[in-house]
Amino acid sequence: MRDLIRFWLDHCQSSRAYSLLEEHGYIHNSYMHGDIGGLNARMSGRFFELDENGEFMIAQAVWRDTPSPSNPVGDPILYDIIAFHPGRPNKWYFLRGEPGLILGEKAHHRASLFDEPLIIHSNPFSWLTSGCVGSVLLDHHGLNQLYGLHEIICENVEHGTRIETGLSIYYKTNMPRFSVPALTENRV
Repeated sequence: MRDLIRFWLDHCQSSRAYSLLEEHGYIHNSYMHGDIGGLNARMSGRFFELDENGEFMIAQAVWRDTPSPSNPVGDPILYDIIAFHPGRPNKWYFLRGEPGLILGEKAHHRASLFDEPLIIHSNPFSWLTSGCVGSVLLDHHGLNQLYGLHEIICENVEHGTRIETGLSIYYKTNMPRFSVPALTENRV
């Protein structure tokens, strides 16, 4: 775990990441939502590795509870690091590839504990642009963490259908109610 945090600190700190996000219409608030990074990477399948000649990508840490100045965390737990390009938000790559990871895991706990609807975004960039509200299932193994929720709000009908189809493989009863925000466009 500490080696992963050391990797994050040594290789992912880059002001270029903020510039790239701004080029795609997003200004990140690191005070509220924690730091974002960037790195040059080469992608292979679902994974990335450092490559100084590779494409510059946004690096997003997948924390148990995201540390930030507004959310100090005494002993932070970093599960993995993903890399994505905001121009191609629906494709992201893992450093380690832990199964079942979720960006915004805290939102799942809150939805379950307080019986609130859970907002699920289709990709990490959409989650960032929402102000890190809700969560992102980073792979299909995260579906099991939706069991017991009563309502899931998806970005659009297509996204909701993908999640509902994935869940129906595991659960025949107690499926959550699916909805989309009013006046949504089929956006990325």
